[in-house]
Amino acid sequence: MSGYSASSDSLGQASKTISTDASNTQNQLSKNTATTIAAADWGQAHGSHQGDYAAAMTELGKGISGMCTTLTSFAGLLGQASTNYASVEGSNASSVSNSGS
Repeated sequence: MSGYSASSDSLGQASKTISTDASNTQNQLSKNTATTIAAADWGQAHGSHQGDYAAAMTELGKGISGMCTTLTSFAGLLGQASTNYASVEGSNASSVSNSGS
């Protein structure tokens, strides 16, 4: 059979990977969105743009944080699906094994 397949192991692994990556991104967020660039660093002609840049970095950080929260929630749902899938597969295997008895 070709096409897509699912297994409790693959769902569980995906859940862990997504959760870990979202957590790592969230932990690094303040290091990557807090700007230390001052208006003087932009040069005389462009210094006035520093405020807009800092505000944009703050908004970008909010967006990334929201994405991490959503991905963490999604990872939790995948974990639940993994558990449910394993339970159903076990029940189905038992039903098939006992069907001729």
